Amino acid sequence: MIDDKTQQLILHRIHIALLGSGVHTAICYDLYSQGFFRTTQFEFLLLFGFFWVVNLSIYFVFRIGLNRQLRDPGLTFPLIVWALGTLLSTIYLTDHWRSVLLMITLLIMMFGAFRLFWYQFLYLIVSIIIVYAGIIIALYKFYPNLIDIPHEILTFLVFSFTLFCVSTLSWDFSKIRLNLKNRTYELEKALKIIELDSITDELTHVKNRRYVLDILNHQRLMVDRERTHTFAVCMLDLDNFKQINDAFGHGMGDIVLKAFCKEVELSLRKIDIFGRFGGEEFIVIAPFTDKAQVEILSERIRDSVEKMTIHHGGHLLKITVSVGASQYQWPESIEELLMRIDVALYESKNQGRNKVVVN
Repeated sequence: MIDDKTQQLILHRIHIALLGSGVHTAICYDLYSQGFFRTTQFEFLLLFGFFWVVNLSIYFVFRIGLNRQLRDPGLTFPLIVWALGTLLSTIYLTDHWRSVLLMITLLIMMFGAFRLFWYQFLYLIVSIIIVYAGIIIALYKFYPNLIDIPHEILTFLVFSFTLFCVSTLSWDFSKIRLNLKNRTYELEKALKIIELDSITDELTHVKNRRYVLDILNHQRLMVDRERTHTFAVCMLDLDNFKQINDAFGHGMGDIVLKAFCKEVELSLRKIDIFGRFGGEEFIVIAPFTDKAQVEILSERIRDSVEKMTIHHGGHLLKITVSVGASQYQWPESIEELLMRIDVALYESKNQGRNKVVVN
């Protein structure tokens, strides 16, 4: 679905198209008034009444947003076909001043310069030339006294050449549009990657300290706005991690951290946020969680880590984690909350590690 800004741009284009239809109607009415339009007053009103019923119906579709779900929400190609159809039908009904209306054809083609593909332009060019040639033949057959064949042939050749030139420029515009679209897509893709990298820990691919702190502050603001909101935080610290690095090397330590993160993520809910706070310290932010619930969550994580086994290069490792946790207590700052959790984590270490302490 397109956004509101794009919808506003489409509506702006529709307003321009309606203005163009109004100009077309005014020109045809002037030709009719001077006797250069081969219809009765009733036929003229019926014809343009039909045109404007369709025009306003199209506008209504865009106004209420029914176009948003379409593959081409601007409906550029069908709208150009409709505009050309109304124009060419009035060209057939016009005497002597057909070249005035032919100029509008070029404007309609330019209308789709940044929206149509080359094969759509080719289809329109061929169709316009064939239909206009058919108009000349029909006029010569049914109204031979109203047509000057040498003049019409010259007009046809000049118009066809001009249409081809304008359409060639439009093709170039279409290529530029496509290149810009592709470059914009690549740029947006690169920006998303950069944005993701800026909030992701390079080694473990969980969220980094910066992102965790942003979420903590956001959760605190939610409590400020709505006191019924609550959240809790767990701080996880791998036990004896330095010994793993000393005994097996930092490569093995990296493997342990990655395996640990994967195991912890399996114990979390979808709404929980998990990130690396530094070294072997990690944080879990649990929205809508009170003290009793965070203790259950912490124990589930501790138990899951204790049961995991890491196999690598002939080595088999068992690891444990100490957990300090607490529910946020308004109006404390995030720094005060982290300090309380750090005290709880220190206490879990003092109790022999592989423990959960809720402050």
